[in-house]
Amino acid sequence: MLNPSRILAASLAASLVLASGAWAKDKIEIKIGSVTIKDTVHQWMINFEKNVERRIGNRVDVRVFPAGQLGGIHRQIEGVQLGTQEMTLLPPDFFVGIDKRFMVTSSPGIFRDLRHAQNSLHDPEFKKMFFSMADKKGITGVGIYCGDLAHYVSRRPIHKLDDFKGKKIRVFASAIERETVRRLGGAAAPIPLLEALQALQRGTVDGMKSGLAIFVTFKYWSVTKHLTRTLESVICVEAVTNPAFLRKLPADIRQIVMEEGQNTDWETLAFSEAFLAKNEKIWKDNGARIYDLSPEDRAEMRRRLSQVGEAVVEDLPAVKTVYDMLKEAAAKYD
Repeated sequence: MLNPSRILAASLAASLVLASGAWAKDKIEIKIGSVTIKDTVHQWMINFEKNVERRIGNRVDVRVFPAGQLGGIHRQIEGVQLGTQEMTLLPPDFFVGIDKRFMVTSSPGIFRDLRHAQNSLHDPEFKKMFFSMADKKGITGVGIYCGDLAHYVSRRPIHKLDDFKGKKIRVFASAIERETVRRLGGAAAPIPLLEALQALQRGTVDGMKSGLAIFVTFKYWSVTKHLTRTLESVICVEAVTNPAFLRKLPADIRQIVMEEGQNTDWETLAFSEAFLAKNEKIWKDNGARIYDLSPEDRAEMRRRLSQVGEAVVEDLPAVKTVYDMLKEAAAKYD
């Protein structure tokens, strides 16, 4: 959970930091950071750099920092809020400490596949609201793409739904993620991504929910050979910046940054669809297994998870409004 006093300070300090940083230079610097490498997030950053610099030329210098070079997840979020880092890319669940409404994108059962999810999130009405809803807290959306599907790795194989019972599963730190695992029969354990592999190796957790790209990038097959493909939800990633940074950009550059953020989303979706198949092969080539639930267990899983979103947001009016908007958007593209 981010420190509220630091969040408030971020908005107040942002303009001062920006004035003394990138704006003291002739060339505008845009530092983009992530905590992963050689995955869809990294590809988005590379594509964005190429696309923006192609249109703007030497007026801007986009610099890409994967693999936590700018710090861990919380440090990079705070960096964006403080204006010391121009952009970061993370699944929206990581922003729930700033605003609980970010959790809705990981709701199970809303999306059919990556393309359906991305069409839904790029619905003009939903996207306009979602990108701007945390502006006052120093976070605004530049892009959002869907890059992976829900998978679980586990120390012991999960062949059937009953195998989730009693297992401690690492998840994103949102109420929807915790409720999803609870309804599967497990116990949720929010653990930072960069500590998750070690936690699995030590037996601190029995399993982990994430995308296949994470398991391949971090070579989880060195700890476990067991992966279960449930596909109950889609993992999307949002590119965010500080609204103060956007306001200070010259109007033409600001427009290009926003346009290319979303153009890059669609380039990355195409990459993600191919990357998913490639990662399945890499996982198997390293002696690891992929298990699918039986049709009967999949039907039971869908039944258990069908009301997760509604149950979590029922007493959270602001979150429910966003959740309902997302479901309406998804229905348009079903």
